[in-house]
Formats: sequence, C-alpha cells, structure tokens
Amino acid sequence: MKQSLLLGLADDRSHEGYQFFAECLDEMLFEYTLDTYKPSSHNPSTLAAEAIEVVEDIDAGIIDRGNFEHIRDEMRFMISKDVIAKSLLPVDYEKLLNECVADNISQSKIRFELILVSLAAAKYCNTCVSALRDLVRIGREKHEIRFIARSFVTSLLRLGYTRRFVREVLREKIQLVKDKSPEQRLEDFFSAFDGKAKNYRVVFAGSQLFKKFAQASQDMGASVAELPPAEISPEDLEKLSVQAAGRIFIAVEIRAMDKFAARRRAEEKIERITNVYSLFHHAILPAWSEFAWVMEKGEAQGSLIRPPIPAMSRTLDARPTKAGVQMALAVRKFGLEEESMEQFDRLVGLHGAAGRTSSTSIQLLNLWSALESSVPKVVRGARVKSVSDTLRPLMRLQYVCNIFDDLLSDMFRFDSRLVKKALRDVGDQDGNLSRVNLVKLMYLDVHQATRNEALTELSSYPLLLNRWNDIRERFKSPGEVRKVLDTHDQRVEWQMRRIYRTRNLYVHSGRKVELLDMLVENAHGYLDTFFDGIFAMVKMESSVTTIDHAWLVASERVRHWDKMLSVKDAVYTSENVVGLVLGPMAQLIRRS
Repeated sequence: MKQSLLLGLADDRSHEGYQFFAECLDEMLFEYTLDTYKPSSHNPSTLAAEAIEVVEDIDAGIIDRGNFEHIRDEMRFMISKDVIAKSLLPVDYEKLLNECVADNISQSKIRFELILVSLAAAKYCNTCVSALRDLVRIGREKHEIRFIARSFVTSLLRLGYTRRFVREVLREKIQLVKDKSPEQRLEDFFSAFDGKAKNYRVVFAGSQLFKKFAQASQDMGASVAELPPAEISPEDLEKLSVQAAGRIFIAVEIRAMDKFAARRRAEEKIERITNVYSLFHHAILPAWSEFAWVMEKGEAQGSLIRPPIPAMSRTLDARPTKAGVQMALAVRKFGLEEESMEQFDRLVGLHGAAGRTSSTSIQLLNLWSALESSVPKVVRGARVKSVSDTLRPLMRLQYVCNIFDDLLSDMFRFDSRLVKKALRDVGDQDGNLSRVNLVKLMYLDVHQATRNEALTELSSYPLLLNRWNDIRERFKSPGEVRKVLDTHDQRVEWQMRRIYRTRNLYVHSGRKVELLDMLVENAHGYLDTFFDGIFAMVKMESSVTTIDHAWLVASERVRHWDKMLSVKDAVYTSENVVGLVLGPMAQLIRRS
C-alpha cells in the first residue's frame, strides 16, 4: 500500500470518502498486494453461477457428490457477509440453502437458479455502484466502502475486464484529474464499465517460421503477413520486436472487454496454433514478440501493450542474499535424510516447472502435483482433504504474522520517522522484531499515549488508519484471533477444492475456466506458504531433518496455540499478548 493523494480535493476532509475509495481500489489492483486485500475470486453473484456448474457436473457424473456440500456452505457464508446480496434476494437464503441437498440434485439446482437470477451479474454490479455512490459521498462507513468496492471489482473481473484496465481507468478518471468534482470523477469511473465487449485487432511480431504454417494459422483465426498494418506508427513498429530483421506479423481479430484482455486472448490463440505445429515439428519452435500492438475497431490509433506480470511472479520473494542462506539451510538439513531429500527435490522440481512455462493451465497442473507431493506420510484421507490438512497448520502459523508485517511495511512507507519513534517508545531494540512491538503498541494500555500520537498522524491517510482499526478490532481478544484463524482455514479449504475441481475439469473435459491466473496465483501462494512454514520449523528446531518432522512440529505448535486461544475469558497482558496474537512464529523474521 502506497498513498496516492487525489488532486483538487477539499482540505476539510469533506471528500475523504473519495480518497478512501481510490486508495482501496489502488491497493487491491496492485499485483503484489497481500492476498487478503486483493479482489476475491468470487462474490455471491459469481459463486451462484459456479454452484450451478458444479450441480450440473455432479448430475453428469463428471465430479463426485462430495463437492456439493462445500459449494453450498461457501454460498451460505458468502451471502451472510454480503449486504448487497441479502438486499436482492427475495427469500430467506438460509432456508433456501438448507433445502439444497446432494441427494436431490434437480431440486437443488432450481434453488441455486433462483439465487443466480436474483443476483444476476448486471443487477448485482449495478446495485454495488448505487451503494458506493452514497457511501463514498458520505464517507463514514469505510468498512462497507471497502467490502462493496472489493465485490464490485470481483464482478468486473468475472465480466472479463482485467485488473490492469480497471487500474488504468482509476488513474485516468479519478486519480490524475483535477478539473472535475469528486462526484463527477466517480461517475466517469463507473461509466467506463458498460459491460459490452468490443472488437480489437491485435498484432504480434513473429519469427519467419510462422510462414511455414500460415494457411493453418489462418484457418485457426490468425493471419500471417510480411508487412505490418499501415496504422502502426514507426515508433511502435521499432519497439514491437528486438529482432527487426526478417520478422513477420501475426494479426488476430478478437472480441474482449478491454485492450489488455484482447492482448491476452490473442496470445492464447497464437499459443494454441504453435502447440499444434509442435506436434509435427519439435526442433525449432516459433517465437513472437513480448509487446503486442492493439487497436479497438473504430479508433484512429492503437497502442503497444506489455505482457502482464505472470501469476507465478505475483508473490513475496526473499532478497537474493537471504534466499541463498535459506537455500543452504534447506539443502543441509534435508540432505541428511535421503527420502526427505527426494521429496524436497520432487517439490522444487514441480515448482520450478510451473515457473518455466507461460501456460496457466500447465502451471496449475504442476502446482497441484507439487501440493499433492507435499503431503506427509502421517496425513491420511482423500486427496484434496489431505492437501488441505497438510497446509492448515503451516498457514495458520503464518497468517497473522503476515497481516501485521504488511501493516508495519505500510506504516514505514507512509512515515518511517513516526514508526521508528513509536516502536522505540514501546521498547524496540531490534528492528527485526518490530511486529512484536507493533502488537504491544496496538493492544497494551500502557502505550495509550504513544498509540494516540501515532493514530493522529495516520488520520491523513484514510486507508491506513482504517487498516489499523480493522486489524485491532479483528484480533481484539484471544477468542477473536481463533475465529479469524478458523474462518481463514475454511476459506482456504474451499479455494483448494476449487483448484482441485478446476484441475480435474481441465484434465478430463478440457473445459476453459475463467480467471485461471487467479487460481494459479493462489496455488503458488499456498505452495510457498508450505515451504516457508517447513523452513521456519527447521530454523526453530535443530533436531528437525525431514519434511515430515517439520510438519509434526508445526502441528504441535498450532495445537498448543489453539489451546491458549480457547481459554475462556482470556485477556491480553504484557506477558501474553505477543504469543496470543502472533503465535509461535512471533519472533521469526519474515521471508523478504
């Protein structure tokens, strides 16, 4: 999160709602934002459509009935948290979902269809817009603004818009405008999303090899030509390819919601064409430019578009020096046990294979295979359940620490002098343990004066102040910490099952899945969390030399933490607040 002030706002905070809305969207659309604050893969409207697909697949025998209960429970949870969905449903959703049972698929489908019709994409999205107009203008209910804005962006992504386009519109219509009122800027922003697909022409520069299968390419929807389209400017043409000599041009006509989506879909078509060619020739594969020139039909000029940041790259990386240290530790420890080293080799091999391919489908297959390979011998159960059971303690150990680390980074980015002073007042003697002192600052009454001083400074950054208040409320007691962890566990399990369903549908039916890159991003994050948790146990316990042992240690530490959090009427004190809020990994330095 990085503050970006809107131009031309009043100094009296009367426009704070507009600033907050823009900050929320800017953060959730940034590729490296913590997953907790990115757009959800579903809202109730989009989940209703998926529920019907699941029911139809169960009825057709494509997937087993075990998927039914999970999609129904996820629907119940999601609607219960969504004021827009509850306002649009004409019936009691609890009663309706209680009547949905796996033993009567046809009746269940009818009830899911009622939910889908009531929460139709356009209706749900328009209701979000109407609610946001009022909430942003008033500016007080920031939790509601953030929640509905997130649901609105999820709807846009499901309609086919890209994060890059939504962020571009945010900048052009709201952030960089100074000669319009905030109200007009907001209207201009919403008006940019009319829900109508447009016609685009997308051009890549390619190697001469494309000429060898030009007719087949034409038959599959891509034209190959020696000369570029006349509309491409000399400047754009120069940037289109670093190999100017001998290049040819591949053009694809495509319908998409925005230019970035058009680029992605056109490249997917070229990939399909070259994959077919590779069946007959393996030695030399066709190559094409990273940049693409894209022009909307009816427009006078097009623009060059870079490739998106790959889903596998949207994650927190360790710095090179620290990565080398972590690598040495892992090799030294796991190398002591041959069987564990084989498992480690298999995991990193699959992880590496996912990173080397540009195909999101192949990435998902490799990542899921790696997640299956992570399961310790002591974990039993069905395939997807055993993967979820493996990840649960490792994710539980890191989740709260990651949230406080992210908050601390945002505070440092906003005003490092303020944060250093506050942590120094709390008693910070070691910058590596700042999250510990942040928890003390947030919850201990003895630091009330320092806390008030810091919050006064944060008031000029609405999103950051709201983030502080939201985190303080979410983890306000040991019991609430336990609730947050349990809810996160459940949501991760639902997403794991979605990844597994998607993997199976791709393998067994070849069905195209929307927003596959979001599932790849999640699967990669889960696998990295597994590695981070295992390495943390290796550092904390010198006796740990296998992945199985590391997992057992993590599970025991989580069990002990859960027991502490479950003590009735437990309260925070100076002695226990760090251990209760952050858990067993409170003292460990974060990955980066």
